[in-house]
Amino acid sequence: MSIPGEFGVMLVGGLVSAMLYGITILQTYVYYMHYSEDSSIMKFIVAAIWILDTSHLLISECLVRPRECMANGQLP
Repeated sequence: MSIPGEFGVMLVGGLVSAMLYGITILQTYVYYMHYSEDSSIMKFIVAAIWILDTSHLLISECLVRPRECMANGQLP
């Protein structure tokens, strides 16, 4: 696979990841609104998963975007 072809795969993967992140945000919001009587440990686990998902999306985007811009001759 050539390098420009890999950028398309990374872009599609990043977009799918962003869409799934939106679903995660919705599920987290619904959980905290409807299950407020759950234990603190369960709430902590949900918050930790949301934080890990957020950091995954940010790191992925920070790694993909500059490479795409440099491949097109633009600076990030």
